[in-house]
Amino acid sequence: MYERNSSPNSSLSPTERRGKEILKVIQNHRTEVDAEAKEWAKDLLAYRNKFWVGNKINQNDGPHGTTMQAPYLHSFTDVMVSNIVPPHPAVDIRTRRTAKKDAAKLRSFYVNDLMDKDNAVWKLRRAAALTSIMGRTAIKMVWSSKRSRPRCRVVPANRFYFDSSAEEWDDIRYAIEVVPMTQKEIMGLVKKSGSKKEGIYKSTLMDELKGEFKPLPTWVDDPTGKQEASRKGDNYIVVYEYYDFVEKKMYHMLDGRNEPIFTGDLPYPHLENPFYLVSLLDNLTDLGGLSHAQMIREPVSRLNELMTMAFEHTKLLAPTLFIHKNRIDNVDDFVTALSQKESVDEAILVETLRKYNIADVLEWSRTPQVPFDYSRMSDVLQELIEFTLALPTYSRGQVGNADVATELALVDTAQKTRNAPLQGVVNKTMAWMAQAYLAISSHYIDEEGVAEIWLKVGDGSTDVKASTQNLDLMSQDGAWDYDFKAFPYNAAEDNSTVRLKKFEAFQDLLLNSEHVDTRDTILEVLDALGMGHLAKDLAEIEKEQAAMAAAQAPPPGGEMDPAAMGLDPNAVASMPAEMAGAAGGEILAPGGEDLQLPLPMASGGSIPIA
Repeated sequence: MYERNSSPNSSLSPTERRGKEILKVIQNHRTEVDAEAKEWAKDLLAYRNKFWVGNKINQNDGPHGTTMQAPYLHSFTDVMVSNIVPPHPAVDIRTRRTAKKDAAKLRSFYVNDLMDKDNAVWKLRRAAALTSIMGRTAIKMVWSSKRSRPRCRVVPANRFYFDSSAEEWDDIRYAIEVVPMTQKEIMGLVKKSGSKKEGIYKSTLMDELKGEFKPLPTWVDDPTGKQEASRKGDNYIVVYEYYDFVEKKMYHMLDGRNEPIFTGDLPYPHLENPFYLVSLLDNLTDLGGLSHAQMIREPVSRLNELMTMAFEHTKLLAPTLFIHKNRIDNVDDFVTALSQKESVDEAILVETLRKYNIADVLEWSRTPQVPFDYSRMSDVLQELIEFTLALPTYSRGQVGNADVATELALVDTAQKTRNAPLQGVVNKTMAWMAQAYLAISSHYIDEEGVAEIWLKVGDGSTDVKASTQNLDLMSQDGAWDYDFKAFPYNAAEDNSTVRLKKFEAFQDLLLNSEHVDTRDTILEVLDALGMGHLAKDLAEIEKEQAAMAAAQAPPPGGEMDPAAMGLDPNAVASMPAEMAGAAGGEILAPGGEDLQLPLPMASGGSIPIA
């Protein structure tokens, strides 16, 4: 929140006083995030399937040198992300204004092409996974000069602070990104005399920062304390990029320096806030969100303890062989031979003392069973975890003995009820990304119009040419100019087995209705089976039909030639008139039913069906 100094130090300039206020806000967030990072570390380790039991973090060994880890967090996150993030993110842009309909269509091509180029599916999956573990994450839209296009970045929670007093994201007053920068990166932004490239930092900054570049702090890189190997050899300085949405200003701050190293206007005229907060679960307090990892942390910890105890107990139940040494000669030789035995059919010579047989010499310890309470409590904990996460068995590749399609449909309906809000968050994120792509493009693409922008359509087999003018990028969008809607994704609906079962129930209606294009129906079935490549081209079908019709047609002014149809003329001549079809040579099947030929199609073509 904003804090103004009621009695500012007279020795500080207005810029320094403002910088001091910002640093205080940053420090408050640092303290809060440091406390959260301790829990994030546990959950990130659990996601990576590191040993996690009770309050122990990153333990390599359990009580007896063994650890049992239930990988629920990773399994759930993987399933959840796959269910709510579409494999091919796409947004449909519509407009209520007739004059902008062509622009809306081209805009859809443009943003969907950008999503493909920007690898949006990976970034959405990463954002959803981080949110499931840390409770929130941010998507930041920037302009990439290197790529000459907009691109988005995923900013994890430990690197992103914001105005937590706001009730809605659109109402936040500030946002802060923690940006670690190397000496080389800082140098690239320093003003240089005689250089055509404009720098944002003063020329004396590097001299002022001598000795302040240090290895990257673990709280910036990874709350678990595991730094990437590629970063261990570099020295960094942490820059706080402060966006002030009240004053419409941006500041770059460093720890311990009241004066900002950069002060300027917000960078994107048509995108005031380049951040979008992603949070899957509402904590009912603020915008900070709630993580799935937090919800199952305790039962998973207890399950790990129970599994480790049960495994250790099981190891102790292995029977032990006892040898009565006073009942056998050469006991050392016998033990050696027993230990060196290589196969089950290998015999060992035993010399027992008089009155003793081998059964008197060898004895196995008793093996009590694992207490039933272990299994019962384990089942209780697993059911609790799966109930909390709404994790159905079919989503993990397990189905019962019931009809597969029916079971999938019923369970998927129940799951959608729980997961629909999560998918809604992803869809809204995609819609925001589409708007942000366009907003940044409207500023950075040449305002006089680019000669041509080639946009990929569909699977990429077709391209269309667009410009800033017909994309309607020349002016800022009004609130009601365009609607952005992400295409929903449903794993069960996208399942070919489910789609075929639906078709099976209605096949008679679909194939025999005059209102349904039979060819298109069959093509849909072939696509569902993954055999769309078998479908003939419509022109090829029409050519074959024409050839068949020509072969079957009777000669002009005469009767049909049986030989031309591949029939025995003598046999046809001996047929009864009602079968031979004396009136015009019509061929009838036994019983008087018409012989079925290719059926006419609504589209003008036909396809042979049984």
